Amino acid sequence: MNLNQSLTQLGLTKNETDIYLHLLKKGGYSGAEVYKQLNLDKSSFYRALNRLQVLKLVRIEGEKRNQKFFPEPISNLIELQKQKLSEIEDVGKNLINLTKELEVYASRSFLKNNIQIFEGENAFYDFMDEKLKGKVETIHDLSMNISDLYPFAGSKKKYEVYIADHIKRRVAKGIKIELLLDNTIKPTVLQYTDEAKLKEVRQYMGKLNTGCFLNVFGDRVGFMTERAGGFWGIIIKDKLIADLMSALFGAIWQNSKIIFKK
Repeated sequence: MNLNQSLTQLGLTKNETDIYLHLLKKGGYSGAEVYKQLNLDKSSFYRALNRLQVLKLVRIEGEKRNQKFFPEPISNLIELQKQKLSEIEDVGKNLINLTKELEVYASRSFLKNNIQIFEGENAFYDFMDEKLKGKVETIHDLSMNISDLYPFAGSKKKYEVYIADHIKRRVAKGIKIELLLDNTIKPTVLQYTDEAKLKEVRQYMGKLNTGCFLNVFGDRVGFMTERAGGFWGIIIKDKLIADLMSALFGAIWQNSKIIFKK
């Protein structure tokens, strides 16, 4: 991974990355010099510059009419990276803790009508079909190895036949999917960005250790995993939990790279 990609992983926009790398090569430019050399409009330049200052990656020297811009020490960039990694680790821990608490949560009587448990022979298919019901614009999918799903579907062939139909139905409904993998997963033919199938796939360069498949769709959150040798899934209808999980998903998503088929 080059420096440009690393800065993008840290959450910098293209303009912020271009400005920082430009100053890194040779600091001491005026604002006009930088935005003209980079072909940026003035407002976009100063908006990006302000954020770089907040991130402590750029500093200003001199009076207002004679200001020059310099990159901060590279150690500041390393600290920013440590901070981002710490945030992602916290997100991963929250996911694991929430997964462990699901069974307890499911037993609470006040949520009885908002929880669906999926077990038995057709549980996998029923769970997957449920994701396409209701008002759903985007499915956030924190995935594991697709091969782990084959036994739930009955076989690899049955899974492939079903998922092809599932994708057609999802696309026909205009439902997008954001698929997130961690660094333990080698993408299969189904795990690449495909605009025609309203699908974007990203890979986080760390290990998440969630131990389950996580889906967020509309005001619902779904988890599926193996239990006692078979499929076990749960879908919780709760906007607060869905918003929380979407935020956790988004934090990892923003620090992951897009995967295209080679």
